[in-house]
Amino acid sequence: MQKRVFTFLLPFLFVNCVNKEIDLKGDWYTGTTKKSLKETVINDSHNFVYEEYHITENMIFKYQNLLGYSFPLKYEISNDSLFVSGLNPTEYEFSGVIKRINKNKFSLKIDNHELEFFRLNKVNNTLGKFIKKTDETRYEFVQEKTEYTQGFIVRSEKHHTSIK
Repeated sequence: MQKRVFTFLLPFLFVNCVNKEIDLKGDWYTGTTKKSLKETVINDSHNFVYEEYHITENMIFKYQNLLGYSFPLKYEISNDSLFVSGLNPTEYEFSGVIKRINKNKFSLKIDNHELEFFRLNKVNNTLGKFIKKTDETRYEFVQEKTEYTQGFIVRSEKHHTSIK
């Protein structure tokens, strides 16, 4: 009897222990949380951070409330670790450990900090709609009539209000 139960459970255990590919493609946001700031700082908009990301199969694009559009990064995922490459596309540096929570949420553990990312669902004018590939290795952030930044500001203010 024990042998049958073990034989029955073995394929199930094997399938659940295999590291499934972590797919982060899509549009995401992250930002300051109540947990990450003291109450006195939350009301200070200079310390409030809100970022949106567009992630493709091998590139990460970022737009932040304090800095605007950032230089895109190439990335690779090995097991559950994220490696990014900046100006030198052949050298990848460890960035953090990815924990996939569900299809709409993942976290990135960097040293002793954990940053949570949430999928932008049913949202118009996400960053991905304004990234254009100009050639094999170059991308451009194209803003038409400030549609992206207007949507970004609304989403950023909504997030800021939700953590106050």
